[in-house]
Amino acid sequence: MAKDEYSINLAAAADIEALADMIAIIFSLEKDFHADRQKQIAGLNLLLADSRSRVFVIRRNNLPVGMCSAQLVISTAEGGYKALIEDVVILPGHQGKQLGSTLLSAVGSWAETVGAKRLDLAADIGNAGALAFYHKTNWQKTNLIMLQKKI
Repeated sequence: MAKDEYSINLAAAADIEALADMIAIIFSLEKDFHADRQKQIAGLNLLLADSRSRVFVIRRNNLPVGMCSAQLVISTAEGGYKALIEDVVILPGHQGKQLGSTLLSAVGSWAETVGAKRLDLAADIGNAGALAFYHKTNWQKTNLIMLQKKI
């Protein structure tokens, strides 16, 4: 990643609209979720306000071109915190430049500094591009599946 072109930092309130657009891109690839701009904006506001979460943004010329959110949750398996990663996206035109790897590395560094023992993420089984990326960057499949129940 050329440091003069791209930078990684934490999201600010001014970024929320652009980040909601990025989440819509992810959701267009996933069968389990559908974009709802107001919900995504509400979720992003909650993430920015919560001391146990971070939203990392990759910028080019000060404009967001990628993002990733992470939240600390307690893992009884680890006996401590793990970071749950969501909303990993790099805009088309900026992919293939190791930005995703750099972004996840930044998240991992933050998680390690706050005592997390593990990083977890879920990926849509039909998103071949994301799955290939995670495999290439040494993420391991588990024997677990994700279940959900709306309340």
